[in-house]
Amino acid sequence: MQRKKLGYLGEDMAREFLENSGYKIICKNYTVRGGEIDIIAKDGNTLVFAEVKTRKNDLFGKASEAVNSKKISHMCTAARRFIHEHKELKYSSVRFDVLEVYTQKAVINHIVNIDIN
Repeated sequence: MQRKKLGYLGEDMAREFLENSGYKIICKNYTVRGGEIDIIAKDGNTLVFAEVKTRKNDLFGKASEAVNSKKISHMCTAARRFIHEHKELKYSSVRFDVLEVYTQKAVINHIVNIDIN
């Protein structure tokens, strides 16, 4: 499977996983100059910015290991812009999550509240 198709499949699986877990999806693939966020959702009163990393399997390491400081910086840039543009949204806190999607076994690991510092 091509990398792009694998990524889209993983994002669809992650979105469905979050919806089934009670999250309300607000936006997918939010992109601004200098940043991008795969899924923006609400978990109760928390605004969640989620990065999805998809792999066929974990033979070469965890998918979340690809979320490095540069990626986190890009996520923060996009999150700040999204918050600025959507002042109408009501929330009490913000957090950043990573969803590791392994398509070979249809496994999703949801890492809640990653350290962005």
